[in-house]
Amino acid sequence: MRRGRRIALAGLAALVAACASPPPVPAPAAIDHWQGRFSLVLTEPGVERQQEKVQGRFDLRAHGERRSLVVFSPFGQTLAELEDRPGGARLTTSDGDVLEAGTAEDLLEQALGWRLPVGELPNWLGTRTTEPVVADSDWRVEVTRRFEDGRPRIIDARWPATPRVGSRELQVRIVVDSP
Repeated sequence: MRRGRRIALAGLAALVAACASPPPVPAPAAIDHWQGRFSLVLTEPGVERQQEKVQGRFDLRAHGERRSLVVFSPFGQTLAELEDRPGGARLTTSDGDVLEAGTAEDLLEQALGWRLPVGELPNWLGTRTTEPVVADSDWRVEVTRRFEDGRPRIIDARWPATPRVGSRELQVRIVVDSP
């Protein structure tokens, strides 16, 4: 009888184990994706303030602390690809040149001469705030138009947040095409 009970208990244990669901596996973090257009105006200080203007298209993907930004000319030619990950960033130009730095912001300052807060872009593009915000990087960010669901459609950003006489100024307009 003891042997029969052991077999029955073992069978019951096996059945319960087979029916038990495994512990839930956490879902992978969602990948945020934005496509759109941008215009940028860099104003240099001086008696005759000089402006440099750039326009183009972008494709930005964010997954946790990783970001991928591809910048295109207005006609769709890839100009640069930026990969930003914990521990480093890499910029590949259309000429095949590769630059690397500790952060995307440092890398863009090295390549362009000014900082663009790539790490903050997903927050800018996902914000639900209705008032202008001064970001940690001293950018003033304002959503000027939204999609019907409240996500930003057009963002105007200015650096520095409070312009100072004799300093460089950078204005960026981001128009999101895909909500």
